[in-house]
Amino acid sequence: MRFESAVRPHRPRRSRATHPVTSGAGLQWCWWESDEKQTPRPKLQKRKVLKLRESPFEQYNWLRLAAISCSAVIMIWLAVTVPGLLTSRGVVQQMWNKLGFPGAVEKPLKDRVATATADPKVKAEVLRKLAQEAFEVDPSLARLCYHKLERVGASSEVDRCGHSILLAKLHDFTGARAVLGGKPGKLETLTAPVREAWVRLWSASGDFVSAAGALEATYECGEKEALLAIETAEMAHSEKAPVDVCSRLDLRAVYFVQAALLAGAESSIKPLIDRILALPLAGEKERFEAAAMIRRLNQPGVAHRLALVRLSHPTSLFGKVRLDYENATREALAMLGALTVTEKAAALSYLLTQREYKLALEVVPLLESRTDRTLFLQRVQAALAMGDWREAGRMASNASAPRVPWARSLLHATSALQEPGNNGLMAESLVNAAVSESALEKRWESAFAVGKMALDHRLRGLATRAFELVLNLAPDRVEALDRLSAVAKGYSDGLLVVRLAAREALRDERDDEAIASKAYLEILAGLRPEMPSGDGPMSTLVQAFAAYTKNDVTAAVQKIMRLPRQSWSQGKAAVIATILAAGGQRVAAEPLMAAVDLDNLFPEEAQLIQPWIAVSQGDRSSLSMGGSAGKLLGQP
Repeated sequence: MRFESAVRPHRPRRSRATHPVTSGAGLQWCWWESDEKQTPRPKLQKRKVLKLRESPFEQYNWLRLAAISCSAVIMIWLAVTVPGLLTSRGVVQQMWNKLGFPGAVEKPLKDRVATATADPKVKAEVLRKLAQEAFEVDPSLARLCYHKLERVGASSEVDRCGHSILLAKLHDFTGARAVLGGKPGKLETLTAPVREAWVRLWSASGDFVSAAGALEATYECGEKEALLAIETAEMAHSEKAPVDVCSRLDLRAVYFVQAALLAGAESSIKPLIDRILALPLAGEKERFEAAAMIRRLNQPGVAHRLALVRLSHPTSLFGKVRLDYENATREALAMLGALTVTEKAAALSYLLTQREYKLALEVVPLLESRTDRTLFLQRVQAALAMGDWREAGRMASNASAPRVPWARSLLHATSALQEPGNNGLMAESLVNAAVSESALEKRWESAFAVGKMALDHRLRGLATRAFELVLNLAPDRVEALDRLSAVAKGYSDGLLVVRLAAREALRDERDDEAIASKAYLEILAGLRPEMPSGDGPMSTLVQAFAAYTKNDVTAAVQKIMRLPRQSWSQGKAAVIATILAAGGQRVAAEPLMAAVDLDNLFPEEAQLIQPWIAVSQGDRSSLSMGGSAGKLLGQP
């Protein structure tokens, strides 16, 4: 029990006087006197303490110790018996992740692999899980796990297929074949994992013919097989495989997706359909089957309806065919009615994948694009891909417009250089910064817009540098070179800029069509380039053009007559019409001459076709070539 100190005795109020005589006058007791008889005794007071009722755990210590011991035993039992409690998929790890401490319990993947491979008694399931986890993160660790499985004799067929796919991904084709046994058996008898491993091996090594044969021998038509076929087709197109092989892979991918769609998995199949629609389906059969696949959808989206319109038109869109396609697309969008922001974003995404940038700008007006960041960024991308840097500058210069995370220097230059003409050092400095930014960000659309801006301000060196960057970054160099040629035809030195850019960018090119496109520009400029050795349409045209410049008109006409029916650009149509007219094939040349627009030609192309147009119109006095085709090109 605790006690308070003694209470001080009561004393009267102290007088102001401190003199010992006057201050004690009239008082019975003075404070300086120590008379024990007159001093009152102190009274002791007990301090009041509020006491609460004690809980059982506070009252009984043995109960508290028992609860703590039971909790410790339960935690140890859970850690030992419950599998995966302390791993990344366990309860403890998930709790740490929610608290903001990911990986606090789990050891690094490298340490776990090292521990598992060094343990002679490790289970095969542990190695298999570690290999699957490290397959994409660190292939070297996955290889250690697969080799450990082989050493302990626990490698199954699925493990060997995964090991082979990993080695093929690393371009170790010899090791990948050795893991699979050296040679495949009959394709019809292969199991699904082995067939997938061989398809991925052949695709990585560039043998798309064997990959197409293996996919055509596949009877299973599920979602997994469809994904494998789509990935193989995408790789074949990126590696510029032959057209017939790409057509076989595209058709097989469409068939697999159709089979999975008929099985009733429409919601999970739609992403695969979108990937198929992004492929350059060139053959009539695969385009027909792809359209039939879209018609089977119960709830087709906006992109699917636009794809149905695109698949109903030819692959190459020129002249009247392009006008028909654009009008049909506008009608399809009008029939869809008022679209939501998400639907418009999907429509823009599809049009951008199809490189229909003009239609993409029409779908979303400028004022509407400022209300949504996604629509605004897509519209800026379409404007830059068209080379319309002024439209992109108008979009970015508005104060209420969303900020673009890329091409900041380019958009600053477009805002500052709205008016055409030579703005001196400011224009050169801004365009130079925009070219460097495009090279750093690796965006061919930005480089294309910068090149167009440089041509508008007569900066030929920067335009050449920007166009070279476009050819290095574009996914399809032949198409990119045609696009650059179409833009440069409105300038006096456009041919020189495109030719210099193609000479540097395509110096080590091996594709025959790309070599032929570069050689076409060289021949048009009066030079003698490296001739392509292929027999494709563009290679045949270039060979005929080279024979024509050497006054071998007969050989040129023979090669031209072997060209397949396809749509040609204005300049190449002018060259074909010139060769046919010079060889006496006036009837075949007349339709081409009627479709040629002189304003859409290089000056060198217009110089070739103008005399023959004059002859077809009855003005033979303007034909001063005297039967020599070389004089039209300025050659002796």
